[in-house]
Order: sequence, then structure tokens, then C-alpha cells
Amino acid sequence: MTSGELEALVAIRVVKDQLRKRNTNRRDSVERRSKAVQAVYDRCAAEERPVPRNDSPDAPHCDHVWSLAAEDLLRLQTAEAWLAELPRLDEVALVTAAENYRLQSFERAGLTGPAKYEAASIEFV
Repeated sequence: MTSGELEALVAIRVVKDQLRKRNTNRRDSVERRSKAVQAVYDRCAAEERPVPRNDSPDAPHCDHVWSLAAEDLLRLQTAEAWLAELPRLDEVALVTAAENYRLQSFERAGLTGPAKYEAASIEFV
């Protein structure tokens, strides 16, 4: 790995971390929800109990629809370009933790956007 590749990985991690922080405590207001996560919310409401937290496969998780790649760092060279791209990079879908784990294998294979949900057989309400 070259120093340039390492710098790109660090920059991507920093941007992803900041995007994750923007979604902290926002999950209940995310409109794009998988059918599975909506079923969790409905079941918890009917049983008058809280939605599961991180230690459950049913826990809601904000998944970033689009990935950030090293190529994006090369393409986004100005503040204006970043400002135009941030709404897309900030787009999330609410899925269960179990669905998120399924999505990770497709993301590692390079799938991003709506195609990764289709490949993982995740349907939305």
C-alpha cells in the first residue's frame, strides 16, 4: 500500500465517521425504511416496549445508500463539488442490524446505491 492509498483510506474513514455522527439519534425520523425494520417498530409499539438497541439483530441501523471511494476524493476537488455531493453521501435507509450485516458483503463487492438493497433482497415500505 502506498502512502497515497493510506492517506485516501484515512480521509474516507474521517468523512464516513462524520456522516455517521450526523445520523446519531436520527434513526426514528428516517423515512426510507425496510419492511423488516418497520415490522420491528410496529411489534415494539404493539407490545409497548422500546425498540431494540445495538445488541440485537433487530436493532435499527442507518445505512448509507451511497459509498465513498478513493476515486471520489480525486473527483471532488473543490468545496463546491463537496457541497454538491454531500446530500447524496448523507442519504440513508433504515434497516435492521441483520440486514446491515447482509449489505456489508455486497458493499465489499462494490455494490452501492439501490442495487445493493436489491441484491440483498431488502424491500422498503
